[in-house]
Amino acid sequence: MQRFTFYLSLIFIFTVCFGSKANSQMITGTWKGKIGRQKAEIKIIQKGDSLTGTSYYYSSAENFRRYSIKGYFDNRTNEAVWWDDQLLEEKSSRFSFSMPGKVPLLSRADFNCPGGDKMMLNGKASESKNEMSPKGEVTLDKSDNPMFTDEWDWIIENYTVGTSDPEIIDSIVGIRGKPLYVEIAAEKPAIVEPIIIKESPQNPQKSRFSLHCRQLVR
Repeated sequence: MQRFTFYLSLIFIFTVCFGSKANSQMITGTWKGKIGRQKAEIKIIQKGDSLTGTSYYYSSAENFRRYSIKGYFDNRTNEAVWWDDQLLEEKSSRFSFSMPGKVPLLSRADFNCPGGDKMMLNGKASESKNEMSPKGEVTLDKSDNPMFTDEWDWIIENYTVGTSDPEIIDSIVGIRGKPLYVEIAAEKPAIVEPIIIKESPQNPQKSRFSLHCRQLVR
């Protein structure tokens, strides 16, 4: 019994120490800093070689735009590439003169671990639909204190103890916020055309007309 308890203690210590280290050395997490001249908070979740998550461009907690992101991670070069996919949310205060995140971006950044617990993503950003249009530098640091709360926080906090499962990640992708702007085809209005039908009168000296309508649908 004592030996069993000893082994359990070793497993616990191994999990806390090495699990924490593994968690600190992965790209999955919350990244804060700047992309171009905009403050940014990016929540990146790795699923195999692909990346998903969300991006916030903000001037304050009351003035921001939020996108879903897609991307990929190259383990050979440690390069992360992600782009803003769908606009999920935007919020502005009455005193805001401008709202960040107007243009969706594509970011390319090197994943660097210079030492200790410090991790960085450094690279370049451009317009997502025009990579030849540069939008400045990507300078992000990994953080344990996100400004914004959303559905990805639970995945990030428990990534090393089960939520890295692709099915769990896909389930979050399925239930996260829908696009803010959805193009809906407008229905064509029905056109009512009057038709005058002449009724045969019993008295040939008098004629009566009745007005009927039929509905024409294009």
